[in-house]
Amino acid sequence: MCGRFVQEIDPATLRDRFGVLNPPNVAWRPRYNLAPGQPATILVAGRSGPEVEHAVWGLIPAWASPATAAHKLINARIETIWSKPAFRDAARYRRCLVPASGFYEWVPGSKGRAKIPYYFHRPTVPCLALAGLWAVWNDREGGECVSFAIITRPADVTMRPYHARMPLILHGHEEAVWLDQRRFRPTDLAEIAVARDVPLTGYPVAAKVNNVRVDEPACCQRVPLAVQATWSL
Repeated sequence: MCGRFVQEIDPATLRDRFGVLNPPNVAWRPRYNLAPGQPATILVAGRSGPEVEHAVWGLIPAWASPATAAHKLINARIETIWSKPAFRDAARYRRCLVPASGFYEWVPGSKGRAKIPYYFHRPTVPCLALAGLWAVWNDREGGECVSFAIITRPADVTMRPYHARMPLILHGHEEAVWLDQRRFRPTDLAEIAVARDVPLTGYPVAAKVNNVRVDEPACCQRVPLAVQATWSL
């Protein structure tokens, strides 16, 4: 799964990296410990290219009732997005890219000790494109909530020692294919669903990342395992 990520990406990077035409319409700030339920920047298909949308992490299907809307879905398995009712329509018509500098995963400690947070990224690629789904949910008062989920896939050779799953990271032309609204069948995206190895670098970070109120550059800085604090998820 993917339960936290980093979005240290400014508007200029979004323009240069993805060809975004509309700049963010809210004050931008980097996020170093983005958690479920918090707002993030996603990219959706526009008329002339990717466009910025601001959404809450945790997908709420459009048909959800107020009672079920509280149970937000932060991840969606690539193997089941075409069959599960919560993701089926979004997989066809509302796919998005989630720009990310990297993501966190929690790794079991040795000899039954507490889990250790690791940060995974590509040093040579400062902005990854995670595959995602998005939705618009309206409450009874007419309020609107735009939300999203991150697609996950089986872990590759790099991630397997740390976790069984990982975000689906898109490359090159795959980004445009994923956003192409003319592709709305599983066969249209079969090439993207194929698991491939991603050369990620991972290292342990401070236990402070477990606190959603801590959002600072130190969250994703490497620390020696010896200084890890005792904590639990």
